[in-house]
Amino acid sequence: MFPISRIQVGRVMKKYCRLAGIPEHKSHHHVLKHSTYMNLLAVGAQINEVQKFRGHKSLNSTAQYLKVSHERACRAFAGVAL
Repeated sequence: MFPISRIQVGRVMKKYCRLAGIPEHKSHHHVLKHSTYMNLLAVGAQINEVQKFRGHKSLNSTAQYLKVSHERACRAFAGVAL
C-alpha cells in the first residue's frame, strides 16, 4: 500500500464532488474529516475514541475541532471515565 497525501485526496474529492454537483466550499478534505468525526459521535463512539483517532492530546481540542454542541458534548462525555 502506498501513502496518499491530503493534496491527492483533495484533488480526487474536488473532481467527484464537481461531477456530483456538490458546491466547491463543501468539497474540501476538512469537510470530509469533520463529517467523519461527527458521524462517529452520532453512532455512539466515545469522544475519547475520536480523540485518539484524530490524534488530539486534549479532549477539549477534539470537542472544539468538531464544534460539538453542548448537548451532544454532554452525551459524548457521559461515558468517559476521568
